[in-house]
Amino acid sequence: LVNEDESIKANYSIVVTYKKDGVENKQSYLISNFDNVAPTLTLSEDISTVSSTDGKENYKYLKIENKTDNLSGIKVIKYEKENIEAYDAVNYFKSNGIVLQDNIIEFDENTKNITVYVEDNAGNYTCINRTVEE
Repeated sequence: LVNEDESIKANYSIVVTYKKDGVENKQSYLISNFDNVAPTLTLSEDISTVSSTDGKENYKYLKIENKTDNLSGIKVIKYEKENIEAYDAVNYFKSNGIVLQDNIIEFDENTKNITVYVEDNAGNYTCINRTVEE
C-alpha cells in the first residue's frame, strides 16, 4: 500500500492474497490507467478587438485554440484578469477565477495580464500567464 505522503507515478501491480474454502489464493491486478500527465492548452497568438454596438467601448479577447487531455479528461478551465503565479494557482482557482465560456477570454483595455488554469479529472493542471497590454 502507498502512504499518504507518497505519490504513484507509474503503472504498478497489486497482488492480493486471500483464503477461500481454506485454500490460499493469489490474484494479481495491473494498474495501468494512470493519469500523471497535465492537460495542455494553447491560446491564440493575436489579441482580437470588438466594439460595442454603440461604438463607444472596445473589448479585447483571446481564443482558446486547443485544449487536450487524453487520459482522465478536462475537469475545468478558468481564467483571471491578473497574474497568478503557478505555485499559487491550485489554491487560488479552487474557489476563484472565471469559468471559461465558449473558448473566449474577454477583457478590457485596462487588463495587463491573463492567467489561464486548466485541470484534469486526476488533479493535474497547467497554468499559463500571458501579458496582454499593448
